[in-house]
Amino acid sequence: MIAAVTGGTGFIGHRLVKRLLEDGHHVKLLTRRPNHTPAIQPHQKLEPCNGDLTGNVPDLKAFLDGAETLYHCAGEIRDQNKMFATHVTGTQNLIAAAVNNIQHWVQLSSVGAYGNSVQGDVTERTPVHPMGVYETTKTHSDELVLEAARNKRFTYAILRPSIVFGFIPFKQSNPASIPIVILSSSTLAIALVPGIDGKSHAFSA
Repeated sequence: MIAAVTGGTGFIGHRLVKRLLEDGHHVKLLTRRPNHTPAIQPHQKLEPCNGDLTGNVPDLKAFLDGAETLYHCAGEIRDQNKMFATHVTGTQNLIAAAVNNIQHWVQLSSVGAYGNSVQGDVTERTPVHPMGVYETTKTHSDELVLEAARNKRFTYAILRPSIVFGFIPFKQSNPASIPIVILSSSTLAIALVPGIDGKSHAFSA
């Protein structure tokens, strides 16, 4: 499979890229700096592609050319002024580029789409009620994907994780590692945990 990945140098994305490569897939990685991907080791099946989600659609078409599945993991978690451009405009541009290119879209979203207080089980039919800028723009991005899928442009899966934690290395000068924890007020939790066997294990609660 040829997989296209956005956000592939991020906390979740770089682990996804690593796993895809380990499974023998060819990975096209969208990056603004194709010669600088410190979170990912060079690999013969890794193809960094120069481009920006908020930039030119032709660059994104080249990024998606030949890809069967798109993993859209890009996100802005710090600067609220950039969230609409990254999550909404970026997704609009990707959808425009995806026409007649990909077959399947995998969207990394947020459980924050359901709001700050959710009672009982969360299912595909649970109404969305995002509160903050991050949650609102990520949910808007999801809705764009759903609309494109209804128009039969591609099949899709939307993942809305809550608690995600694991280890990331410090700079190369310091080989130690630190735990990263992302918390949510929702009762739904999904965790990706590095085990002592060197593999990642997923848990939900």
